[in-house]
Amino acid sequence: MAEKNRSQNSEYGELIDFLAQKFDRIEKNFDEIKTGLGTKADKSDVTQLRNELSSRITTLGDKIDDYRADQSGPRSQINEHREWIDKASPKIGVKLPG
Repeated sequence: MAEKNRSQNSEYGELIDFLAQKFDRIEKNFDEIKTGLGTKADKSDVTQLRNELSSRITTLGDKIDDYRADQSGPRSQINEHREWIDKASPKIGVKLPG
């Protein structure tokens, strides 16, 4: 059980590191835009920035959804195989522990 938790923490750690890198890049882009704008921004600059940020957040959300989908597939397959083994073992005369 502890090994499973370590594995999950490692996977989530990778996701957190990935997201942190993405947000760092976004923050860097904000800094560059702010520097480029100086002290005055017009409405089109703000709209462009908002659209870019919205697009990047949507992309990150999609990647998180894909990651979750990738993680749920193997778990359901393992559970399905476990059920098959539990059904087949008495028929072939194998007693499983637990």
